Parts: sequence; C-alpha cells; structure tokens
Amino acid sequence: MLQKKLNTLESSDAELRGIGYRLFCAVCDIDPSQRHPMQPAESSVAFVLRNIIQRTLKRRGTVALTLIFAPGCEEFVRLPWELLYNGNHFLIASGTFTLSRALMRPDAPVGSELPVHPPFRILYISASPINFAPLETERSFEAMEEALNPLIETGQIFLDRLEPPTFSQFVRYLNSYGGAGTFEDSDTTLPCYVVHFDGHGAYGKLCPKDGCETVSNPDARKCMECGTSLSRVQPQTYLCFCDEDGYNNFIDTQSLRGVLVSSDVHLGVFAACETALVTNDRVSGGNAPPSQHLAAVDSTLATSLVTAQVPAVVAMPFSLQDDLSPTFMYHFYEALADGRTLEEALSRARQAMLPMQQKSWFIPVLYRHVAEDDEGPVALMVTSDTREDHAHPLTHLGPAISFVGRERELRDVEQLLTLAATNRPSPSARRSMRKPQGYQHIALTGSPGIGKTALALEAIRHNRDKFPGGIVGVSLENGKLFNDALLEIIHALQIPARNLASSDARQRSRLVQGTLRSLASRDLPTLLLLDGFESITERSELEQWLTFLNGLPPEVVVVVTSHSNPESMLVTDGTLGRWYEYRIGKMSNSDLLTLFTDLAAASGLDQRIQLNEPRQQFILKEICALLDGYPLGAELIFGTARTIGGHIYTPEAATRSLEEIRDELYDNPLAGIMSVLEVSYQRLSASARLLLSYLAAFRIPFNREQIAMLVSPDTLSTAHEPISPQVNSDAQPERPEHLSALLPQRWREARDELVQASIVLFDGYAYSIHPQIRHFALLRLPLEERRRVHRVVAAYYYCLPHPKMEEWIEAFEHLEAAGEPLDLHEAIQVALRAAPPLKGRAILRPCKNYCAAPRAMRPAWEIGRARA
Repeated sequence: MLQKKLNTLESSDAELRGIGYRLFCAVCDIDPSQRHPMQPAESSVAFVLRNIIQRTLKRRGTVALTLIFAPGCEEFVRLPWELLYNGNHFLIASGTFTLSRALMRPDAPVGSELPVHPPFRILYISASPINFAPLETERSFEAMEEALNPLIETGQIFLDRLEPPTFSQFVRYLNSYGGAGTFEDSDTTLPCYVVHFDGHGAYGKLCPKDGCETVSNPDARKCMECGTSLSRVQPQTYLCFCDEDGYNNFIDTQSLRGVLVSSDVHLGVFAACETALVTNDRVSGGNAPPSQHLAAVDSTLATSLVTAQVPAVVAMPFSLQDDLSPTFMYHFYEALADGRTLEEALSRARQAMLPMQQKSWFIPVLYRHVAEDDEGPVALMVTSDTREDHAHPLTHLGPAISFVGRERELRDVEQLLTLAATNRPSPSARRSMRKPQGYQHIALTGSPGIGKTALALEAIRHNRDKFPGGIVGVSLENGKLFNDALLEIIHALQIPARNLASSDARQRSRLVQGTLRSLASRDLPTLLLLDGFESITERSELEQWLTFLNGLPPEVVVVVTSHSNPESMLVTDGTLGRWYEYRIGKMSNSDLLTLFTDLAAASGLDQRIQLNEPRQQFILKEICALLDGYPLGAELIFGTARTIGGHIYTPEAATRSLEEIRDELYDNPLAGIMSVLEVSYQRLSASARLLLSYLAAFRIPFNREQIAMLVSPDTLSTAHEPISPQVNSDAQPERPEHLSALLPQRWREARDELVQASIVLFDGYAYSIHPQIRHFALLRLPLEERRRVHRVVAAYYYCLPHPKMEEWIEAFEHLEAAGEPLDLHEAIQVALRAAPPLKGRAILRPCKNYCAAPRAMRPAWEIGRARA
C-alpha cells in the first residue's frame, strides 16, 4: 500500500522514511513498532550493519552494498531497497552506501565483461512521439555531451544519436556498430558499448486490438480503453520508440532482449518510466507460485537484460520527472568519464537530485550481472590511472609471475600482516606465531638471494584488502637516499604538494607522516614495504630512516626485507622502535625443482632443452641438491635477463647445457650468485670478511669451540689476509698485516656481525653457512691458505675421541679438497681408520680429485675406498 504512493511523484520525506525504516527492520529482524529496540546480538544483521555504519562514518568513506536475489526470492526484487533508512538517515542518500542489485540464476553464465577499454561508441536514443507528452530530450543530450566532452575530444568516446529514433534504425545501428548478428566481430572497429534511451516507458498489458495501443495495469482483465479481454496477455515493459511518421511504437521487452543479448552492449541506461518495475501479479503475501515470480522478473526490461548477460543496466522502477533527467545524466556520465565505478556514478547522480522538489533521488536503480566472489563495484571503462583488480599493488618492484612453494613461510607472514593490520590473530593462527600487540614493524631477514622480496610481495598480494589506506613499496637498492625515497612515497600516496623538488628531507618527512596520520585517523590501515633495507650503510641515513619509521602511527604497518634486523643496525641513546624479525630459510628441493619447471615453461626453454627427459630430470635434481634451496640460482638458470651490480646476466640454460651448469656448481657459485654475494660481502668489516673465509671450510654445523680452534693464534700463525680491508668511516683503517693477529681477539664481534647480516645462520645451538656462500667465501682465500684451512679442519674431525659418521666423511673430504699428494695419502689413512667404526654402513661418494691423484697412489687409493 505504501509502495503504490511512490509512483505519484508526490511522496513526502515522512512517507519515504516510513517505507525505508520498514525495509531496514525487515532486513535486521527488528519489530518496527518498538521505539527502543533491544541491543542486537553480535551475530545479527543489525549488529553487523551498525558496526559498518559507525566505521564508515568515522572514515568518511563508503561501503558497497550488493543485494543478490537467489532463486525463490524474486518477489523481493520489487521492493524499493534504495530507501533503506536506519532511523537516522537514508543509507544510500547519505553516501554511506552504494547499492547494486544482482539476480542469481543457477543456469546463467558467470562473469562480467566490465570494465571495457576505449575507444568505443555510446548511442543516445531520444524518442518523443508526437502523440505523447513532449520531452526535454535536447537538454538531456547536451548535459550528456558536456559530461563526456573530455573523452570525446581525445577520441576515447564517440557519441552517436539515433536518427530517426525508430526500432528499425536501432536494429540497423546495432548490426553496424553493436556486434549484433555478425559472424566476425573483428569487423567492428569501434563497437557500441553503451545504449542510453531517453523517452517514455510503461509496464502493463498491451491491448491486442489493432489500433488501440493502450497499456493497462498489470492486473487488468480488460482494456481500460476498448474493453478487449487481456486474460491471455502477459504484463511486461514497453519502450516508446517512434514509427516512420513520428508516432508512438511500443516495443516489448522480449524484442529488446532478443536484439541486445547478442550485441556488444555492456551498459544499458533507460531514462524512462517503469523500465525496472516488477509487480507481484495480484497474488500477494508470498502465495504466488515460483513460476509466476520468474515470469514477472523476465518480463521487466532491466531484470530481463541482466539475466540475458548484459553486464549492467540502469533503469527506473517508478515514474521519473522529466526535469530531473539532465541533472541525472550530467552527474552520472561525468563520474563515469572520471573512471569512477557504476555504483559511485549512480550515487553521485542521486545526491545531485536530492535538493530537487520532486523526491525522486531513489528512483534510478542499478542491476549488475555478477559472479560469485566477484560482487564488488566495477568501473565502466579502463582509464590510464585505473588498475585491474588482479594487478599486483607493487608491480614496479617486479613480483614473480608465478610463486612456488614457501607454504609455511607464506602462511606465517600472512599471519603477521593480519596481526599488524587488525591487532588480532586470524582463525588459522598458529600458536608459535602469537605476536605481542603493538609490533607494527616487521623485518623479513635472510641470506642474500634467499627470496625475501618474492615472499614479501606474494604475502602482500594475498593481503592487499587488509590495507584500505594503500600499499606503498620502495626499493632501497643501489644506495637510494632517504630524501629520494620520500619523494617516491609522496607520489605513491598521490599527495598534492608544491615545490617538492626544492623541499628537504624534513619537509617531505612531515608531509608523508601527516598524510599517514590522516589515513590512520579514519581507521584506514596502510602498509609500507622497504625492500633491501641493508643497503643503508651511512649512519646519518639510517638514523633518519629509523626516526621516521618510529614516528608513524600504529595503523601504518612497516615491512622491510633485509639481511639484518634494523633494530641491531643502529644503537643510540634513545629507543627507535622494536622490530619483529622473521628469518627466511632455504626452499625445499621439491619446491626448487617445481620453480625450475615453471621458469623454464614461462620462457620456453623447457621445449628446447627437453626437461622431461629422464637424464635431464636427473641432472636437474643434482642441481637442486647443489643449490641447496637457493631460489636465486633457479632464476639465474631459467629466468629472465637481470642486472646485478651493473652487469647483465642472461639465463644460464639459454647458452649452456645442464651438465656444464652442474659441473660448475660443484666448485663455484654461478656468476650471478657471485655478484650478489660480492655486494653483501663488501658491506662487512674486514675482520668479518676474514673470519667468514675461514669459517667457510665448515660444511656441517659448527659451534663456538670450533670457531675458537680455527682462529687460535697457533692456527693463524701462517695466515695471510686475502682481501683489501674495508675502510670504516667511524674508525681508523686496519692494516692488512694486522688483521690475522687481531682476529683471535675480535672473532666474537666478527661472528656476531656475520650472524646479524644473515651470512652465518644460527639456530640457537650451532652455526651454519649456506653452500653457495661457503663456496664463494672459500674462493677469497689464496690457494695455499685454503689448503691449510682444509687440513686444520680435517685434523679437528679425525682427532675427536669418537668421530661420528659425518665427521669421518668431513675429514676425508677436507683432505681430498687440499689436494696435495700427502693430503691424499692422509685421506687414505682416514678411510682405513674409519672402516672399523663404520662397519656395515658402507657409503659410496664420488671423488672429484681421484683423476688428479698420482698414478702410483691409485691402487692404494682404490683399496682405501673399497675398505671404507
């Protein structure tokens, strides 16, 4: 009864609020007669809506609301949901919500074809039959043309007008530009994606008598003009086109659907009365059979086109005052031209109609064709600053095309981001990942090239929705200055500012912090990723960064990828914030093998080198074992060309066989890995570099006592400094000849530096070095020095009271690596001594130096091998 008043154009605010409040109470299961409703339960719709409204008002934002009508709920389509009123304000008119409608059909095709790419055509149809009341269509067309003028001038949109406005001409136009009835869609160079009809419309039963042309009410049994029976006539929507003489020509819904369903039209706008009206077909109270409700939906123009897979339709369920059409069209199309979503554009048009005398702001409705889990707002077209929904928020940092493995690490980092963004654990939280509330600074640390950046970018991609304030990423590699990085952040946050080029770091810092505090005050969490934080080596730069990060509000989550925890990189009198450190280790061999396959498939190398052959697969597994979970090696072998330290490295597998790559990995890291490690190596102090070269001889985890043994004065009595020392700006440079003498006193500080830089790993019990780093560091020692270290480590192992199996093997292989005839002879003695303890535990290992042994020693060598 209340709804019937909406079509009179005389509805008052009180009547609209009454209808809207009844709808709101129905959704929230509230008795509208209660003046003071009870406190809603946390699981109720009322509780959810109340919290959403409160958060949205605090943020001064908007929430996209989509009503999906599932099968069996068609009778609710007719209700004016745009009038939802919570007792304080209309949700849609206030800008708190946008509203779109969708119909769910089990047999309907899924997916939407919005947004579209320009250029394209828009067709405007102004039909004002001479035997009907005249319409102000010229003003409407001028408003539409003015709104779209920026895109028309740049050739992105071509605005056409249907002349004459007949249905026959409409069909001809769609066959020429709309893709209807064409076998080769490539023949349409500029398709028509939007059709706007501005004219008269009606919903009801059209009299079948020739010449009558009267549309009666949907529940009428006889024509109200001539009395002809309407019992066999189904009600539906009619558009009033013109005939050849300019008189009215009713075109029914099914005819329009048949033409548009096979066309390229993605948006239909029908500024005509009752084009979205759905009736209840006389049977009320929910007693109508389902087929009757479906017939009502299929006979309404807006809902019929959406179920026919037209992506979006804007139509009018009630009568719309003609004077409001120019206002509606200007604001609607201006928003679309700005790249706004359909929901935003319609909301802007509604708000522009609010002060009008006629209370018609709620009349335009939006129907969309959506897929499950893809119900969010969508723009009409892709603009230069519009990103695709699936695009990575940090594309400029080069995220991996396909991310492989790391399931546990990815789950852990996602949990950390959830804790930081919401201050509460996700439902799948692991006990070991409980993080104290307030830690908003997360450091992802690990060895050089271990995959920190790839993991961070993948975790951010999965959790982008947790940061509505925005995601900003800056690479600090190659020594980027603090002031330059702030400029990147300002551009990423789209902060309008004057004289940025001449501003200093303090001004830029205040500008960024102020903007982030503004977002935080509206409850909009923001994420800041700083990639390669270890590149900051200057104390002044590091102090600026840590002071800046410490001044950010808690709603800003900071993630850095670094070899070292920022908390240990600088010690000052005052605190500069706490960091949660998450250490990233090596990949599993199975994941690394999958990464090989994916990278090779992406570049096409898998076809040329035939990776599926058994021999190639065997070699790949050997390479996996040699890389020992080092993903950078996979990228250098099968990935794309990349620049490291100013040098371009092409994929190894493009020019070399897998056997050659494997053989090189036995002795040395790949050239690209060498360059990456060289950059990190040069950041270490001279003492730490010398200690690393000595510790690289340990192939199994070692402890404090073994380090002390290796750097004892007796052991280092014949040591030589292999590299030029790094000059520290805060201390006097050390002379090379003094480093070996000072190492016994400084090895603890050097060890700590190696652990903090993730060059040496520490698990709480023992230390270890990744094989790629170990190979690299050993090469820094002169050959004779390297042989001497191998002998010292071998002697340590075979002189233990009760060596374990792996210790016997280590002693043997260190002597083998020393390579001199006496060393090989000593290796045979070790093998003979190890034979009784290892009886029944035979181990066959390939000997790389076997062919280099003196001919006279080979029989004894083979005997020792066999007995071992």
